[in-house]
Amino acid sequence: MDTRRVIKRILPRQVLDYVRSIRNRGYKNLTPEQVFTKIYESGVWGKSGDPGRPFFSGSGSHQEEEVNAYVRSVSDFLDSLGE
Repeated sequence: MDTRRVIKRILPRQVLDYVRSIRNRGYKNLTPEQVFTKIYESGVWGKSGDPGRPFFSGSGSHQEEEVNAYVRSVSDFLDSLGE
């Protein structure tokens, strides 16, 4: 299966819309590593406030309900591949 199709299938619509929107903000010709470096360095998703933890993936990464829902979705998808 094509990797892009898999990603589009498992990611929430809001994430896909966000990814599409950042393509128009100077990220289009960058590698994934360069994109994430730029996102973290510029604080697009916020800043952690803890010098020992310079990377921050936004407040959603720290909300148990959202994290659990994402983990369940990914787990269900991965389980479906084994059938």
